Amino acid sequence: MMSEKSGMENWQSFQNRMFELIGEQYTSRGQMVLDLGDLLKIERSVIYDRISGTKMMPLEECFILMQHYNITAKLISSLWANKFLVNFGALEHAPTSLKEYLQPLHASLRAMSLTEGVHLYYAAGDLPFYHYYRSPKLALVKYYVWHLLSWQQGDGPECIFDREYISSQQADLLPMFEDMVTFYENFTSTEVWHTHILHNTLHQIEYLFQIGQLPDNTLAMELCDDLIAILNDLERMASHGHKDGHPENGFQLYHNELSHTNNMALIKTPNISQVFFAYDSPNVMNANDDRLGKYTYNFFERLISHADGLSTSSHKSRTIFFKRLRDQILGHKKRYE
Repeated sequence: MMSEKSGMENWQSFQNRMFELIGEQYTSRGQMVLDLGDLLKIERSVIYDRISGTKMMPLEECFILMQHYNITAKLISSLWANKFLVNFGALEHAPTSLKEYLQPLHASLRAMSLTEGVHLYYAAGDLPFYHYYRSPKLALVKYYVWHLLSWQQGDGPECIFDREYISSQQADLLPMFEDMVTFYENFTSTEVWHTHILHNTLHQIEYLFQIGQLPDNTLAMELCDDLIAILNDLERMASHGHKDGHPENGFQLYHNELSHTNNMALIKTPNISQVFFAYDSPNVMNANDDRLGKYTYNFFERLISHADGLSTSSHKSRTIFFKRLRDQILGHKKRYE
């Protein structure tokens, strides 16, 4: 929490910078003080206190000066030299349905698929969200958990996660799932996975099973099978070094066991960089600041320099890594037999 002292220091910095910019428009300090007194209708002694920073200026006086001297943009940009703006849509409202949540993701992936030169970098502590759309059942179980943890409103999960729930959701969402898988294949990707890439999803399935909200053990085993099928697809893409059916769109996969990063993505084009990072999953924050984009790109370079390559010629490392992941899934699957 910001202290009262730090808040005063920030405001003082703002006030000092404002008077510096106003002073640039004068050759005489005395004339500036006279003009400020006339404009604000206050004594010269008070103006000197404001300029020296011994007295804080009320917000309404700041607005008057910023407008009169036309310094708004210059003042704000100078104060934000080492900061950047972050967008967080979840502050507006939580989605009331899975379709509402998926629509902006669908639009973003579609835009990426239509933009020339897009490269997606993804540092994954959990399997990247767009891979789950290869299995509607798995996508829906993730959504079910997000309702429990984050949204707690809308179209679930007041009911149990069973085949009836899946059928009620799937018919309307399946075309969107298929679209997003197709969109993903239309640009180049570099992904860095952590050793525990599946732990979160496997424990979520087990948790729902233990508390009786996923009561069908056969369905639990099918979810495990679907997860293996997704891994098989991704292992094939890694071995080829490109997306299925699109040799022009590379797929580079790395395994980094040193750094346990949160899910974070960098969308890089020749002209734009945009950074996404998980917060209150599945919600994300994003920023399109160029400096942050460069910093994040350097972060990925460092991450990759300490990672094992799993694509194309790395047959042994890739085979061992994916076998371990499948063994983890099979170990969980036995608990439902």
